[in-house]
Amino acid sequence: MKLEQLTAGSIMVADVVTVGRHETVRRAAAIMTQHKIHCLVVLPEDPRRALGVVTMKDVVQVLCEGDSHVVDRLRVADVLSEPAICVQRDAALLDCLRLMRNSGVRSAPVLHATTPVGLLSFTDVVRALATDAS
Repeated sequence: MKLEQLTAGSIMVADVVTVGRHETVRRAAAIMTQHKIHCLVVLPEDPRRALGVVTMKDVVQVLCEGDSHVVDRLRVADVLSEPAICVQRDAALLDCLRLMRNSGVRSAPVLHATTPVGLLSFTDVVRALATDAS
């Protein structure tokens, strides 16, 4: 299949792994490690608010700025990016990639209307290209 024909929903990972805003950064790192992923979606406490994300890069940045015990004191709310750069499930993949690149993010929650239904990452794109080539 050609890249131009793909949508975010056609290659996204459908499992949305979330973490609470009040969890520690260490807990977020443990969840990412357990699921072998590099990004967690942070659901807002108020459904009218936007989603957030916390990434492995956020965890590493915390470690670079303090001692290793800081991951037990800081909460996800202290380090997350919000609002998250999100894409719609039926959006053209190339448009999603341009948005992600221009925004400096490597992964984006995929929405159906306002409900998160997956996660799109550069890894998914490379996997789709590699699968298509074989």
